Amino acid sequence: MLSQKTNKNKNLILEAILFIIVIIIAVFVLKFFVFKNNSLFKGHDNQNGLISQPESFKPLDTSIFKDPKFKSLKDNSAKKVRLEDLNIGREDPFAKPR
Repeated sequence: MLSQKTNKNKNLILEAILFIIVIIIAVFVLKFFVFKNNSLFKGHDNQNGLISQPESFKPLDTSIFKDPKFKSLKDNSAKKVRLEDLNIGREDPFAKPR
Protein backbone atom coordinates (compact mmCIF):
# COMPACT_ATOMS: atom_id res chain seq x y z
CA MET A 1 0.00 0.00 0.00
CA LEU A 2 2.81 2.39 0.90
CA SER A 3 4.71 1.53 -2.26
CA GLN A 4 1.63 2.40 -4.36
CA LYS A 5 1.47 5.87 -2.78
CA THR A 6 5.15 6.50 -3.41
CA ASN A 7 4.77 5.32 -7.01
CA LYS A 8 1.85 7.70 -7.47
CA ASN A 9 3.87 10.55 -5.98
CA LYS A 10 6.85 9.73 -8.21
CA ASN A 11 4.57 9.57 -11.25
CA LEU A 12 3.01 12.89 -10.35
CA ILE A 13 6.41 14.54 -9.92
CA LEU A 14 7.65 13.08 -13.21
CA GLU A 15 4.50 14.29 -15.01
CA ALA A 16 4.97 17.79 -13.59
CA ILE A 17 8.63 17.88 -14.66
CA LEU A 18 7.71 16.59 -18.12
CA PHE A 19 4.98 19.23 -18.41
CA ILE A 20 7.42 22.01 -17.48
CA ILE A 21 9.97 20.73 -20.00
CA VAL A 22 7.32 20.64 -22.75
CA ILE A 23 6.29 24.23 -21.92
CA ILE A 24 9.92 25.41 -22.06
CA ILE A 25 10.46 23.69 -25.41
CA ALA A 26 7.24 25.23 -26.76
CA VAL A 27 8.39 28.71 -25.70
CA PHE A 28 11.75 28.27 -27.44
CA VAL A 29 10.09 26.92 -30.59
CA LEU A 30 7.72 29.89 -30.68
CA LYS A 31 10.51 32.36 -30.03
CA PHE A 32 12.94 31.09 -32.65
CA PHE A 33 10.64 29.88 -35.42
CA VAL A 34 7.29 31.65 -35.18
CA PHE A 35 8.51 35.10 -34.14
CA LYS A 36 11.72 34.88 -36.17
CA ASN A 37 10.12 36.87 -39.00
CA ASN A 38 9.16 40.12 -37.31
CA SER A 39 6.82 41.29 -40.05
CA LEU A 40 4.19 41.85 -37.39
CA PHE A 41 6.23 44.71 -35.96
CA LYS A 42 7.50 47.30 -38.39
CA GLY A 43 10.64 48.91 -37.11
CA HIS A 44 11.65 46.00 -34.88
CA ASP A 45 15.19 46.37 -33.68
CA ASN A 46 16.86 42.96 -33.67
CA GLN A 47 20.00 44.15 -31.90
CA ASN A 48 18.50 44.99 -28.54
CA GLY A 49 15.05 43.43 -28.84
CA LEU A 50 13.15 46.69 -28.56
CA ILE A 51 10.11 47.52 -30.62
CA SER A 52 10.18 51.05 -31.95
CA GLN A 53 7.16 53.26 -32.49
CA PRO A 54 4.78 51.90 -35.17
CA GLU A 55 4.55 53.91 -38.37
CA SER A 56 0.78 54.30 -38.03
CA PHE A 57 1.04 55.92 -34.59
CA LYS A 58 0.45 59.65 -34.58
CA PRO A 59 1.20 61.81 -31.55
CA LEU A 60 -1.80 63.21 -29.73
CA ASP A 61 -2.97 66.67 -30.72
CA THR A 62 -2.78 68.70 -27.51
CA SER A 63 -3.64 72.06 -29.07
CA ILE A 64 -7.17 71.82 -27.64
CA PHE A 65 -5.77 72.40 -24.15
CA LYS A 66 -4.37 75.76 -25.24
CA ASP A 67 -7.67 76.89 -26.77
CA PRO A 68 -9.33 79.77 -24.83
CA LYS A 69 -12.73 78.06 -25.10
CA PHE A 70 -11.35 75.01 -23.31
CA LYS A 71 -9.68 77.16 -20.66
CA SER A 72 -12.96 79.00 -20.01
CA LEU A 73 -14.81 75.80 -19.09
CA LYS A 74 -15.96 75.63 -15.47
CA ASP A 75 -16.51 72.57 -13.32
CA ASN A 76 -20.06 72.60 -11.93
CA SER A 77 -19.82 69.26 -10.15
CA ALA A 78 -18.11 70.73 -7.08
CA LYS A 79 -21.24 72.62 -6.02
CA LYS A 80 -23.18 70.76 -3.33
CA VAL A 81 -26.95 70.75 -3.72
CA ARG A 82 -29.32 69.99 -0.87
CA LEU A 83 -32.47 68.07 -1.77
CA GLU A 84 -34.59 70.46 0.26
CA ASP A 85 -33.52 73.33 -1.99
CA LEU A 86 -34.67 71.62 -5.17
CA ASN A 87 -38.04 72.33 -6.74
CA ILE A 88 -39.33 68.77 -6.95
CA GLY A 89 -42.67 69.62 -8.59
CA ARG A 90 -45.90 67.83 -7.70
CA GLU A 91 -45.96 65.15 -5.05
CA ASP A 92 -47.71 62.73 -7.41
CA PRO A 93 -46.69 63.37 -11.00
CA PHE A 94 -49.36 60.96 -12.28
CA ALA A 95 -52.23 62.69 -10.52
CA LYS A 96 -54.65 64.77 -12.62
CA PRO A 97 -53.88 68.50 -12.57
CA ARG A 98 -56.19 70.61 -10.40
